[in-house]
Formats: sequence, C-alpha cells, structure tokens
Amino acid sequence: MTGERFKKSGKTLPLVRAAVAGPVVAALRKVSIEPAFVLDPLGLNEAQVIDRQNFVPHDTVYQIFQAVADASSPVFCAKVGQSVDLVRFLPLGNMLADALTLGDFFTRFTQAVSKESNAVTQSLLVEGEHAYFHATRNFAISVSPAQADAFQASVWISLLNRVLDFRWDPHQVI
Repeated sequence: MTGERFKKSGKTLPLVRAAVAGPVVAALRKVSIEPAFVLDPLGLNEAQVIDRQNFVPHDTVYQIFQAVADASSPVFCAKVGQSVDLVRFLPLGNMLADALTLGDFFTRFTQAVSKESNAVTQSLLVEGEHAYFHATRNFAISVSPAQADAFQASVWISLLNRVLDFRWDPHQVI
C-alpha cells in the first residue's frame, strides 16, 4: 500500500512503512547473507522493504526482524540499531536534524512518527526535570516484537549516548 492510499484509506489495519526494517535487511549483506534468503519466505523482496512509500502490516515488520535474527544471530538487530543514523533512516529525518535540543528532537520525532504509522501511538510527557517518552501498540500482537523492540531500544540508547556525551549516566535512563 502506498503512502497516499494509506492516508486516504481510513482503514484501521495497523500499518507501518516497510522501510523501518531496511537497516537490518541491508546489514545482512555485511554478514554474507542475501536478503532474499530472509524475505522470500515472507513473500517480500528487498525493493519492497527499501521503498519508503510501501506500507505493510506491523506484524510483517516483526516477522522480518525475527527472520533476520534467525538467519544471523539473536543480537544482530540490536547491533544494527546501535549504528543507525535516525536523520538518514527516517523519512522525515531532515526535520529531526534541525532540532536544537534533545527535547526538541523528541518532540519532532513524536510528531513525525504519527505520520509514519497508525500502528503505534507515541507520546512525550515533560514534568519538571523529567521527560517520559512512551509508545503504545494499537493492535493485538500475533508475532513476537522482541527483535524489533531490541532494534528500537538500541537506536534510542545509542542516540542518547551520542547526544548526552560526557553527561551520559545509564542509571538515569529507564
């Protein structure tokens, strides 16, 4: 489903851009695994995953991440997440590059994600000196999200580590 049809369809099927799995699929070649080996059994091909206009059911993304982990290693997706550049990775990444502070970045990210998927609701709550970033799945899970969650968690931890630099205190991140 293209992005335009996604916007006009009004369907409640939880969809997300297939490109969210792009980094792990692309990284397969670095460990001598052809993406087709992972994607063919799922009825997908690399062009569909890389196409930023292609939307797929959220469970399909979970299946891709799990298949990548099965073909490589249980920590592969998390390791790939550590090296993802969100500005290049996200369709609206250029908007994130203009953020002046970490709070500005998270605000922009939360707003951008709402345009990329109807499967997850994300929010940012700032209370005094604490900020809480929260994501909620808007659908019943039929496939384990473990590998996709590991990828996302490592993306965020790496981002926070880079942004906070010397102020990084892992005990302050929950």
